[in-house]
Amino acid sequence: MPTARPFAYNTGASIAGTEQVGNLAVGYPSSGFGSTGVSWWNGPDEDLGYVIAASVPGGNQPTPDGLGASVGFWRSGSLTEQSFVDLTNSIFGQSFSDGASAKTYLNTNGYWTSFGLSTLLLDLYPNAAVAYSLRKLRTAYSGSAIRVRRSFDDAEQDIGFSSNDLDTAGLIDFIGYNITTYSEDISQTSTYAYVSLNTTGTPPYLNVITAPDNTLSGDKLIEGTSDATHILNKAGEVTAVIGADYNLSLYLKQGERTMVRFQSTLPGTTQSCNINLLDGTTSSNTFTNSPVISAESNGWYRFSVKITAGQTSTSNCFRIYLIAANGELAYAGDGTSGAYVWGFQLSKTADLKTYQKTLASAGGGFVTTWYDQSTNSNNSTQATAADQAQIVSGGSIVTDPNTGKITTTWTNDSYSLASGISPNTRYLSVGVVNRTSNSINILSLGLGSLGGIQGQQPLYWQASTGRLRSDMSSLVSHGFDVNVGAFIITSEKNSSDLKTAYVNGSALATTATQIPAAGANFIYFGRVGSATTSGRYAEYIYWDSDQSANRTGIESNINTYWDVY
Repeated sequence: MPTARPFAYNTGASIAGTEQVGNLAVGYPSSGFGSTGVSWWNGPDEDLGYVIAASVPGGNQPTPDGLGASVGFWRSGSLTEQSFVDLTNSIFGQSFSDGASAKTYLNTNGYWTSFGLSTLLLDLYPNAAVAYSLRKLRTAYSGSAIRVRRSFDDAEQDIGFSSNDLDTAGLIDFIGYNITTYSEDISQTSTYAYVSLNTTGTPPYLNVITAPDNTLSGDKLIEGTSDATHILNKAGEVTAVIGADYNLSLYLKQGERTMVRFQSTLPGTTQSCNINLLDGTTSSNTFTNSPVISAESNGWYRFSVKITAGQTSTSNCFRIYLIAANGELAYAGDGTSGAYVWGFQLSKTADLKTYQKTLASAGGGFVTTWYDQSTNSNNSTQATAADQAQIVSGGSIVTDPNTGKITTTWTNDSYSLASGISPNTRYLSVGVVNRTSNSINILSLGLGSLGGIQGQQPLYWQASTGRLRSDMSSLVSHGFDVNVGAFIITSEKNSSDLKTAYVNGSALATTATQIPAAGANFIYFGRVGSATTSGRYAEYIYWDSDQSANRTGIESNINTYWDVY
């Protein structure tokens, strides 16, 4: 959807809600267009180039519909500084070499330009009561977007922005990219399986040798006494995605056995090679991509190889075979000989990453706090792990399957506001969501009780019926029975005491507004009473004032970023 804004020729006082540049009023009047007494004109699409606007006092600017306008426009050929400078120099006969000088010249002479303007939502439409998002919403905001807990050790860290986007690189570095569990403990039978290995009695194979990190945590693969292959199998715990690159790595050290075979068993990728632990060389290599082996401290080698998944499924990750001195894979073991292993790693990356230890869980990140990007510091928190939305799964950022954009997955989750918000009879509530089934609720702000109180919820998507409803006690229905997908859902109460719901910018049923009950107070995000949210959320903003004049601009800005429709 294009990004444009309204303009008017205005020689009077500045109009509330707009920017006055020379005799131009730019933006959305707080009290609506009809109250201003001037004619308004929609500007060009700013996604295609930088716009320069000029007042035309005579009202004779030609328009496509044949009417004379009081505002005229130029637009550069692209969104580059040089294109903007070239346009300014061409129109005004100047010789500027940079955009800042050209913009100063234009503003000084009564021209408006989109060059150098912020496109952040709350810079354009300020005064939100609360604003949660995985993108930056306000230039002056210096805080983080979210606080995240990693599943590995429950440590938490604030995650901010890179430019105006969520700092996903910092997020993954914190959460961890090693998506295999128990990377240093082969006794865990939930993820490791043994074929003719000696594991009897108290494990004689755990923490028996100094590892590359100088801790006594290296394990030993000890062959059994059967005349068979002697294998450590890493069970499947990750659903590989067809065509995606993965990097498998582990540390190996010679024992009585100085040769092992490493085999990838990721879906559709049965490839292998033999590894000589005396000199770090390989043989009998069937890998599509060449393995890499590096010498590490304490006599260890680190083996790694890039694997491209051949199908989407969950299966085993890899196998390690002990090899006899005569090169045989199947042989009668002595029950004591073997080789050493440590530090298994599987990352959804083509390149080898620095080793990260994992325990019972790996690669999971959950939002404990949504930081309020309005000026009100009304952060929303959840201390209970089971009720936190997930943002990293299996070492990968959670994305919306319809848009490919970053989002969070909610499974009966909710958050508590730092300070309650008294429901207003005038507001705009808008969320970027994905409804994953018809049996879930998606809620916005909510009260602590359910039923019998008016104004309990600005807008919610009701489970089972698939209906968008509001006000809870009366179950005002705005229609819309679509089951699943990505949506921008909006609820608006305006100065005419009408309440309208919108889905992807299109209006649903308009109803008479309900006045919130005395003492009502929004204390939850994603919840009302005991009802909680499932599905996906990327952004939620609530203005406790009439924003009907700004709604289309707000939705356009949101959709330009999140690419929902």
